[in-house]
Amino acid sequence: MLPNAKVRNTKIKVLSKSSASGLMRYTDFKIGYGLPPERIDTFLTEVWQQACENEKSLNAEKQAKITVIKNGDHAVVWRLAYWVKNVYSMFDAEFAINRAAYAHAQQQDVALNTPLTHEVVS
Repeated sequence: MLPNAKVRNTKIKVLSKSSASGLMRYTDFKIGYGLPPERIDTFLTEVWQQACENEKSLNAEKQAKITVIKNGDHAVVWRLAYWVKNVYSMFDAEFAINRAAYAHAQQQDVALNTPLTHEVVS
């Protein structure tokens, strides 16, 4: 019999048998209507490339996948799916993606915030 305290105090490592590509993760972006899909594809590809340069835990050998997840009332939800080589660096990888997206959004005039759809008149 193994006491519960022994299990709670033991460090457990998850040894995944995931593919050699790594663990698949994704980041969603809400981008307003009015931009051509080709421009968004280029934008997210550049975000991916910049994030790979900044964060070594991203699997740069496997190209990220860009898809439309939802056509919402206010914005289109685009998904950037990518693979992380080191499970312990998942948050660092996501941070690198978000930081690169913010920088490229400012450079390319792509709004990542939910666009205004109405105006309040006082």
